Amino acid sequence: MRKQFNSKCLIYVLTSVLACSCASLTKSQLKEIQIFGQLTQNFSAYPGYVVSSYNTVHQQQQLFFANGLPTPAEHYTMIAEASDFKIKSDLITPQIDLSLKIVDRYAQALILLTADRHSKALDTASKGLGLNLEKLIGSYNTVSRSAPLPTGIGGAIGQLISSGGSLYIRKKQAEEVKKIIPLADTIIAQMTNNILVLLNGQIGAGQTNLPQLIALEKDNIARSYKRFLGLNREQISIRKGKDTTGYRGTIVSERFAGLEDDRECLRLLENLNYTEQLRLQCIAATQNLRKAHKKLLESVQQKKDLKEIVAEVQYYGENQRKMHQIIKAINRQP
Repeated sequence: MRKQFNSKCLIYVLTSVLACSCASLTKSQLKEIQIFGQLTQNFSAYPGYVVSSYNTVHQQQQLFFANGLPTPAEHYTMIAEASDFKIKSDLITPQIDLSLKIVDRYAQALILLTADRHSKALDTASKGLGLNLEKLIGSYNTVSRSAPLPTGIGGAIGQLISSGGSLYIRKKQAEEVKKIIPLADTIIAQMTNNILVLLNGQIGAGQTNLPQLIALEKDNIARSYKRFLGLNREQISIRKGKDTTGYRGTIVSERFAGLEDDRECLRLLENLNYTEQLRLQCIAATQNLRKAHKKLLESVQQKKDLKEIVAEVQYYGENQRKMHQIIKAINRQP
């Protein structure tokens, strides 16, 4: 009877110790971290969409420009340039591309590491994601001129092992999250700074940046559409009897736009405006991503008021909702 009592006491003591260790991160804190991860996964879609939306508007503007050119050769050259434009557009540099991918993979890791239920499949996914993230960070460090990003976060992500019961897993979960978020905060700071350079432009960079390109495009649309509406000159040759020299001249035919042409020009101007709105909203979202992660860091390191964390994540979530609405407006059917 005494042995049975001692065993029960031992189990109770061990359970209490584990529970106290796990209490370093509350269920609410883990939930907020998970929500942050869910909001941030595929974040690259938003800055990427700003660029692709601008590219689409510019490409269509080039088609109007092509249709105002006087010769077939010039017309075709402009069509070919419009075809190649998206491929050759260098706004998304390797450093920016890697920055966006790193943010996405890190967010996916947070979702896995704060999952309510654990399984071997989750652990396998965590290990694969950790290796992928570590590889991306290594690639970033080879192309970046700034201070190298800290390594080791990928290995930490793959450490959660589903064994020892749910209480052990919660303890392990809290330990790994507390380890990863401080490491990742330096990375998030640099990644969000890179994204803001893309969205805001860089002073003294010596090349036209995204906000300048968007501002210039409205003038480009006006110039190209007016040219499209301009005069087309068709060459004619007039001969008199057997005279082989003939008389050369032109027939001037004025082109009037159809309603569909005007609708397309209107769509271009509207979508350019939406693109600028999306850029500004994306800047706010990137800034709030940084603020929200900083609050998560403070939360896991100190006993912060949970309301502060919730508020920052909510602001970040509202940015996401607004960006989604703008993208829906751009994608609307004519």
